[in-house]
Amino acid sequence: MLAMSAVNLLDENLLLWNEFRSGKTDAFRQLIRIHYQDLYNYGSRFTRDEDIVKDCIQDLFLSLWTNRLTISENSFVKYYLLKSLRRHLARAIGQSKYYNGWSELHFEALFRDSSSIEGHLIREDLLVEPARKMRKVLTGLSRRQQEAIYLRFYLDADIEEIADIMSLNRQSVYNLLHDALKRLRKISFDPEDLVFSRSFRSWVLGSEATEAGFWENWLMRHPEKFEMVQNAKAIIYALQLNLRHLSGVEIEEEIRRAMFRLRDIQLTSPLRDMPERRRGWGRRLGAILFRYLRWSHKRWGR
Repeated sequence: MLAMSAVNLLDENLLLWNEFRSGKTDAFRQLIRIHYQDLYNYGSRFTRDEDIVKDCIQDLFLSLWTNRLTISENSFVKYYLLKSLRRHLARAIGQSKYYNGWSELHFEALFRDSSSIEGHLIREDLLVEPARKMRKVLTGLSRRQQEAIYLRFYLDADIEEIADIMSLNRQSVYNLLHDALKRLRKISFDPEDLVFSRSFRSWVLGSEATEAGFWENWLMRHPEKFEMVQNAKAIIYALQLNLRHLSGVEIEEEIRRAMFRLRDIQLTSPLRDMPERRRGWGRRLGAILFRYLRWSHKRWGR
């Protein structure tokens, strides 16, 4: 059932992407609406300057629109956008006088802010101390390790997708994740089995009531896994961040801003923005007109 839902989502993403590529502005709006929150949160890990993040997201989408006729099909739209935003941020931050001397992007997951785990730990008194200790470990991870964990934990990117976004090879990403998670282990188990399970995380954080029955029954059938589950819970609590959730009004305002800039692009470069079929007619009409004027000049110009 879960696999079928994932396939359906990929099909929907591909359909929307292709509608966008064909020049449908409704699809353009929907792409921004669907992905803006993830892009904003990811971009905000590189700089606290909200204007830089929002401007880069704007530039990203407008660049996509301008070049949509040369962009290929893509079912994994979110990760394509994340990689593109990372490039826009690198360029913008590199040009900013406030970041003079930066040779690469500096990712900061802000694991130092412990307030984001307090609410969850009220229900799990036994996990307070383990989670806080793990939180201290997280603050000592390298920036690349923090970014890889963020992409894996918050954006469900797999190793290959993380490698593409961060411009690393698969083995480097595996090493980053493995070394980081190894430092969080208290017993011998692979945390990825549970920590990176969306279903398990939803149950731990109480965001999906429908998952409770499955995991409670699973624990009853496997009481020997209790300690492993407790450690996985502590890691999940330690990984919680205070991400800013933009309101629908804020996102719609950004969409309006993008559409306003899009109209400017269309007015200043109407031929480039034509669909390919209409562009072809425009070129042929221009060629016919040019031949007529040349013939007219030869016929009557002497």
